[in-house]
Amino acid sequence: MKMKDLAVTGLVLIMLIGAFAPVVSADEQSTTPLPPNKFWGTVNLNGEPLAAGYMVKAYIDGELRGSVIVTSEGNYGDNLNYLAVSGSASDEGKTITFTLAGVPAEETATWKAMNPPQVLNLTASGEPKETPVPTPTPRPTVTATPAATATQTPAPQDHAQDESSTDSFNQSDGAISSVIDSIFGGNEASDEETPGESGNLRTIYAILIIEAILIAIGITGILFYFRKKRRGGI
Repeated sequence: MKMKDLAVTGLVLIMLIGAFAPVVSADEQSTTPLPPNKFWGTVNLNGEPLAAGYMVKAYIDGELRGSVIVTSEGNYGDNLNYLAVSGSASDEGKTITFTLAGVPAEETATWKAMNPPQVLNLTASGEPKETPVPTPTPRPTVTATPAATATQTPAPQDHAQDESSTDSFNQSDGAISSVIDSIFGGNEASDEETPGESGNLRTIYAILIIEAILIAIGITGILFYFRKKRRGGI
């Protein structure tokens, strides 16, 4: 019996939920906003074109649903700047009323879902109850002035510095030659050697000495590394 009671209770709950869901869905659909109705056309107040700056407004059930500023005298909603009147499914078939500068218009319209933009020429009679909105002043166009191109003047060469560098090089060369002469005594060159050959030999000896020193330093470093590694220092 208990299982039967549970089954009956569950069935009743399912039926209640199923009956309540369409009501909620219909409520949501009635308040969901739909694409607005759009209007444009001529607008005249007291037989004269309505001046730019005044507003055209639309109402449904006394509630403001849209407005647009007249930018071209005697016209509203031009240049695709339509008067858009918002609404939902619950507004289907309701009457739209209009005001020009706060004065009720003689014409009305009917709100319809998915309605394309339509022409509606509006007229009204009476004193304006609203003041025109100041139209924005276009900003002046600013023309950029090209910046002046800077020309770089090459710096004058410092001949004194060049001469100083040359003297330093010559002094260094002389110092190397002196070291080589002190090592070899300047007596290894035969009497038949020319000064050019003697200079070449000195340069070769200097290179060999430098290479020998570098090799000795490298070998010493390698031996020191392996000795430390063997002792566990690294």
